[in-house]
Amino acid sequence: MSFSSHGDVSPTTLTSSTSPWRRASLSSTHSMGRQQPSKMRRRALAGFFVCLALFLWATSSSYRARITSWRDTVQQATLQHTDKAGAPKLLRLSMLYGEENEYYKRALETQQKHSERWGHELKVLREDISMGAWNRPSYLLSTIVQELAKPREERAEWIMWLDADSIILNPAIPPEIFLPPRELPDIHLVATQDPAGLNTGLMFLRVHPWSVQLLTEAAAYHLYNPGAYIGLLADQEALRRALRRPDAGWNNQGYRPNAVYIPRAWINAFEWSRGYEGNKGDLLVHFAGLKEADRWQHMADWLDIVGRHPGEWEASPEDTGLAANATLYWETVQAATQAVRVMENKVAGMPGETWAELEEKVKWTNATKELQTVLWEHADDVELLRATARDLVTGGL
Repeated sequence: MSFSSHGDVSPTTLTSSTSPWRRASLSSTHSMGRQQPSKMRRRALAGFFVCLALFLWATSSSYRARITSWRDTVQQATLQHTDKAGAPKLLRLSMLYGEENEYYKRALETQQKHSERWGHELKVLREDISMGAWNRPSYLLSTIVQELAKPREERAEWIMWLDADSIILNPAIPPEIFLPPRELPDIHLVATQDPAGLNTGLMFLRVHPWSVQLLTEAAAYHLYNPGAYIGLLADQEALRRALRRPDAGWNNQGYRPNAVYIPRAWINAFEWSRGYEGNKGDLLVHFAGLKEADRWQHMADWLDIVGRHPGEWEASPEDTGLAANATLYWETVQAATQAVRVMENKVAGMPGETWAELEEKVKWTNATKELQTVLWEHADDVELLRATARDLVTGGL
């Protein structure tokens, strides 16, 4: 039996009746008889939100210019097959061991060609170094530790993990466009979600002690919880649970502030029994949505398409709109992150001596937490993130 890391997700869950995450209303009712804020305080509060809106607008404009320049740097560096000129140095990992499987082998060949095109090294785990599903976090952990032991100028900055059951369809897309710009140095994990939550089929981990701590906790989960059943994809579920812990991780603040989800179709589009969820020009097709009985035929069909017509699905990120969408995404994350920080500081200084003042403070505390939750859990819904940020800035005036 061959082993690669993939997820079996039922396609029916994609359209299930799971309750959608709903944004809480920012409106607030004032009971009769309660003291109202003074006109001066209301004017000061209104002035603050006007300033915040102008700040976010100005930041967004300058940030777009900075991130466009950063994209140009990445393109120049990748075309030259070098990690210089400011582009992040990327190391790619996957795994395939056990009995030979021609489909996984050919899928990895598409990944190897993609790696070579953009000047990346691809390392594939060929031996069992742990117990079943725990090979992935163990391999990731050991690689990141080895990179951290190198001098800074020699180590990779990011690790890109890609499951062996993923076929590259559009090799014209450089993976670097999905990484956060240097203006967001505290983001250490970039991943996608499936209907059940975090999907580890493709993810980017920064070479950083934060990643060491996260992977250590995930890899050790079965040792500290010997009686817990967390499904067939145990390592993926262990990572999900570690990310949800509010008191774990770096500085005991939890892992979520340093992780972000991007739209799955951009980099991790699934093949379901009913067909491909992506579009022509997307990076790859991932077979996590199929049971093993169906996987081989679907993989054979896609491998035939890639083999016979290698350029049919190829298109530049500019032509597909992916470059612009990625730019807008990181711009939105940046603006939302700044809004949360500004509001946290402002709320901390708000008075709370009267009922009206306390009510006002609670309202904006909840609104700030709402945006933070969207940023942590639903950033892959870019429109929701932008709308929630707008609500925080303009609501209640």
